[in-house]
Amino acid sequence: GLLTVSGAFTAYRVSALRSIGGWSDTSSTEDIDASWRLQSQGWRLAFEADWISRVEMAPNLPALWRQRRRWSAGLGRALRDHGAACLFNGARHLPIVVLTLVSLSWIVSSLAFAIHALLNWSHTPAAASGLGAAVYLPVVIAGILAFYIQLFTSLAVDGRRPSLHWRSALIAPLYPIYFWGVLLSS
Repeated sequence: GLLTVSGAFTAYRVSALRSIGGWSDTSSTEDIDASWRLQSQGWRLAFEADWISRVEMAPNLPALWRQRRRWSAGLGRALRDHGAACLFNGARHLPIVVLTLVSLSWIVSSLAFAIHALLNWSHTPAAASGLGAAVYLPVVIAGILAFYIQLFTSLAVDGRRPSLHWRSALIAPLYPIYFWGVLLSS
């Protein structure tokens, strides 16, 4: 099953939506809100591989930032409103609540680490010895390797042959940096 649905292309049982009181007028991310309320009531979300839909992406960086900001705010509200419910009544969204809390912790700690590193860079042993970039190179290589392992694992799980251009595969490791950068800024 799924932990949350994408709002782009979903189908719901009418009885399921009625059991949670329908759509929330106060949520800016109705897909997350409905997913978590459904799972709090014991409903199961499922994925249908034969349903294929295309999504129109934000046309520019300001539109993407506004979209991500809305999603971040909506996720925060869903966490506040429905996070604790994952512990009761056989709710199924505990993994996504834990993942959300870990992601938020990662964002805050990354921001704190980056600020600390920028303020104290000249005082580090690596900077003093001239080895600054060399010290971090293995970390960067390990991160790129981990990304490709995740990429190929997801392609294997999906069962579809990728139709990406080879240049896209070369810049693909930059996507997590871009994604988390937009998420951090929003």
